[in-house]
Amino acid sequence: MTKSHEVALPDRVGRWLSKQKTRLAIAATIASLAATAFTSPFGETRHRLASAAKWVIPSALIAEVLWLGGAAMMLASIGSKIGNPLTIKKRVPAIASQANTSALFGTGFWVNTTAAIAEFGIITAGVTTELPLRSWGLAAFGLVDLSVTIAVRRAIRSGIRKNASRPPLDM
Repeated sequence: MTKSHEVALPDRVGRWLSKQKTRLAIAATIASLAATAFTSPFGETRHRLASAAKWVIPSALIAEVLWLGGAAMMLASIGSKIGNPLTIKKRVPAIASQANTSALFGTGFWVNTTAAIAEFGIITAGVTTELPLRSWGLAAFGLVDLSVTIAVRRAIRSGIRKNASRPPLDM
């Protein structure tokens, strides 16, 4: 094989994985649920879920409230300038400039991002500490959510940098 073939294979695999990540997450979740259901006594699984729920649910709810609070801060920082979502493309530079120079937007961005990552960590910790190894595939949806979180945040920052007329605040 030539060098070009050595590079092409990982790229193709990466593109395929990128396109299939949701299906793979669903498959991992179903496989984990099936493995847990068919190999663990129901009472043991129920007890472990109840044990995890005592700290996972309140922690995840706190993270969700912080996520919403960060999103509200970001929206409040740009006010009512968003307008009609069907014609938003015309207003992107103005919105980006306002978001770029707003400390409230930057704070909301980081509160929202931190809360999203925390929620992934909480759910993953609940799965890995409280459930048997065969159930860890349940964390696959968390991984997909984390990858979407990162992609959306990168897009926001990139859009602001590309469209803002002033130098960015440290976001």
